[in-house]
Amino acid sequence: MEVSFIFQSRKLADNRSNLQVQVSAGRGNQKQISTGIKLHKEHWDNKHSRLMAAHDQFEALNLQITDWEERMYNAKRLYEAKRINFLGAIDTIKGIIDGSSVDAFLHSYIKEVDTDVTYQSKVNHLNGLKKYGKINGELKFEQVDNMLIAKIHKQFKQLIREEKLSERTYNNYISTTLGIIEAARINGLTTHIPKIEKKYLKMPIPFKKNVRNTPEQISEAIKKADTIEKWQACGLWLLMFSLRGLYPADIVRIGEGRIRGDKDPEKNLARSLKNWDKKDLWLDLPRSKSGEPMFIKIFPEVLYLIERLKYSFIYTHAGCQIGGKDIVPDLTDRIAIFEYDNQSNSNEHKQLWKTRQNKFRKMGIPEVQFKRARKSFENYTNELTDGNITIIKKLQGRRVDSVLDAAYSNYKSPKWIEKLDNVHELVYRDFGADKLIGELVSKLEKLIDDNHCPMWIMKRSAVHKNDKEFKVLVAVDSYKGKFTISDWVKIEKKYHKYFNDPSMEVDYWEDFEEYLEEIKPKVSFVNPSKYKSLVNKLKQEDIKRTKVISLKDRTA
Repeated sequence: MEVSFIFQSRKLADNRSNLQVQVSAGRGNQKQISTGIKLHKEHWDNKHSRLMAAHDQFEALNLQITDWEERMYNAKRLYEAKRINFLGAIDTIKGIIDGSSVDAFLHSYIKEVDTDVTYQSKVNHLNGLKKYGKINGELKFEQVDNMLIAKIHKQFKQLIREEKLSERTYNNYISTTLGIIEAARINGLTTHIPKIEKKYLKMPIPFKKNVRNTPEQISEAIKKADTIEKWQACGLWLLMFSLRGLYPADIVRIGEGRIRGDKDPEKNLARSLKNWDKKDLWLDLPRSKSGEPMFIKIFPEVLYLIERLKYSFIYTHAGCQIGGKDIVPDLTDRIAIFEYDNQSNSNEHKQLWKTRQNKFRKMGIPEVQFKRARKSFENYTNELTDGNITIIKKLQGRRVDSVLDAAYSNYKSPKWIEKLDNVHELVYRDFGADKLIGELVSKLEKLIDDNHCPMWIMKRSAVHKNDKEFKVLVAVDSYKGKFTISDWVKIEKKYHKYFNDPSMEVDYWEDFEEYLEEIKPKVSFVNPSKYKSLVNKLKQEDIKRTKVISLKDRTA
């Protein structure tokens, strides 16, 4: 293959010429590639392929020319070694794809076409294979052969017997690496096709009967949660189970923008006082992994859990950031527990959740795992629906087949909502998730009592500002050994930026006046002077006192 610089024959209006790369590999394989570099031909040193000093900005332009020259040399070397074909050489010269190694292709092409999460997963799998294959530096395409895979297979067999690694990990390493090579071959970046014996391609995964967690295990974890971080681990597990087996990547996407109602499932109800007060709320949430739509009922206890988790993470992660943004959002989104982008920050995302996952191990119950929240929900659904695979999959945002998926396309129809909600609640109650949330709340009260976290995590009202003070109404069964239903507590200054509460503004609720008329005979407000901008409105309605709902009412 011959590669050289040439000039486009037609000159530009300012008498400059376009510099091109000419690639030739025999008849039918010729290509001219534009470099985008425009220069005066008379100042070109053809022998050294460089601009002479007389050309304006010759140093900067020569640096660009050097970059192209390096890619040209690399493409020619790989082509002549029969590691790439002609099209692969073209892409290499263009800098679109680096086909010099498995690593280079992964970090150029795969990185551009896959999501950040998928790309990072493939990076981890490739690095794992290289580790056990004792590959230092970049992995060359031709290094992936039967001998290498056989050696790794032998190591894994021993490590699996010692329960240090799993069959699934081996399968991920092999399939990912071979998949990267196949993608490179399709794109013309390699001609190498690894020939691997069938027995090394995949390890059978033994059936594991005990893949779910039980209510008893979760209850045990709650009892052992003696720090707010361990409490959060229990809360996150229950939240994932209670929302039909969502994954961490789904939990970080929960927010007011996805709040809907069953009567008007297309309308965002984040500003509907009626729906919030009556707890008639659903999440319109496509799964992060499959993109499949899910319309998930938020039971009152689960909403309460979401709120407690949000405030607890404000306490533990105030000032902490991922991707330049605070991990926890403020009250402009009242149910978003996290705010970061997990796809763009996959490593930080994994570390955050790994830290909480490890709390179960520290509590002496490592079998409780976040990934089993989903499996537990699936298993209970299977038992309670006699194995109705359509219901099981649709509850968890999984595809069934093209016909059924098309039928489910109207997933917000009243019939589908009712059908899935009924099964969801059946599983939720049968597992006893509502009672476990009650246990979790009681444990939170004890942590407060033992000074492991502040009382304002039990926030039950809007935030009230008095000069430089932020106060909220809380409700607990006991505090410092003294029974109490409600009290006003101060929020420390370091947390103020998270508690700028827009719900105190009259115009915040779209249906404020309408709903006020509906509940007027049933409810009234205490200490209206605390409500600032709402006071005048409330006074007009001659409202004297507030209804304070006990904690037991909220978690029953």
